[in-house]
Amino acid sequence: MVVQKVYHCNNEILEWKWSSDNELMPQPFWTSTFLIDGLLIDAGAPGGVDNLRDFINSLNSENMVEKCVITHNHEDHCGGGRMLQKEFNIPIFASKLAISLLKKEKQYPDYRQMTWGVDYHPFQAEVLKDSISSKSNK
Repeated sequence: MVVQKVYHCNNEILEWKWSSDNELMPQPFWTSTFLIDGLLIDAGAPGGVDNLRDFINSLNSENMVEKCVITHNHEDHCGGGRMLQKEFNIPIFASKLAISLLKKEKQYPDYRQMTWGVDYHPFQAEVLKDSISSKSNK
């Protein structure tokens, strides 16, 4: 696996990037999560769950994830959702449409399994309202 951390906007936004190291893909095909003031946007790919866990564990108390928003139900955006809930008790929010899909088993085409991993685990998210705030109400 390939993992990178990239800081944006004077270190206010932390981008955590993950890619499988599949030999059939000569260059990394990235998926990203963004941590902004305790709000995690997306939960990465199923194949990166162990790396996402390590990332969450590496955060200091000032940067801890308080909640997560899933932008949509593609596996490279929601693959770590169940782990975030079960192991860190992080509430996860998504649209009503995404929620109905996130709680179901999924079967992805082979090329996507090769890219993002195969072990997607369904989970229940909460309804994302019209707005959501970070820990300091930004």
